[in-house]
Amino acid sequence: QVHFSNRGQWWTTGKKRSLKRWILTFMVGVIQAVLAAVCNFCSRSLSSRKYDYVYELLNPGYEEDMAAADAVADDDLAMDEFAGDAGGDATGASASGAQAASSTGISAFWAFCLIQTLLAAIASVFVWIEPVSGGSGIPEIKCYLNGIDLPRVVRVKTLLCKVIGVTFSVAGGLPVGKEGPMVHSGAVVAAGISQGKTRCWGVDTSFS
Repeated sequence: QVHFSNRGQWWTTGKKRSLKRWILTFMVGVIQAVLAAVCNFCSRSLSSRKYDYVYELLNPGYEEDMAAADAVADDDLAMDEFAGDAGGDATGASASGAQAASSTGISAFWAFCLIQTLLAAIASVFVWIEPVSGGSGIPEIKCYLNGIDLPRVVRVKTLLCKVIGVTFSVAGGLPVGKEGPMVHSGAVVAAGISQGKTRCWGVDTSFS
């Protein structure tokens, strides 16, 4: 009946269905790209802050020394007049800096270990909230595609715990990557958009 109703028409039911599929694929790609970019940005930001903090502990007078060196370099006359005394002052400053670095080395090491442990603990909390979000997620998605109905594998809660957990795991220096979890998160996004509903928020868009 659909075939006969579409005879002589350019905009048929099949073309409408194809357009919906292309829109669905485009939306999944865009949303997953945004999630991957946010995850990558947050993990790099946390890692950068972590290493900057440890570097400041290892070099407590680094910023002051750089500011003083820039101020002296701006004035050539002051540099010439100060050339005789600058060598002795630089030697004393370097010696004091070495002593400070040796005294703060142990504290910087324990601060680094504490930050690493804290980031890993935060990631483990999200795995405790949703155990399905642990691991790469690729075996779970393979089982789901082969007909095994794993509970909560494509829920929005699983997606949030997966993305946040991966962010803190990578920032914490754990031997994990973002490739497998991005496959799982992409499957959750595709399932949510194609089904058009979520049990977590009670929303039904009826896209498909």
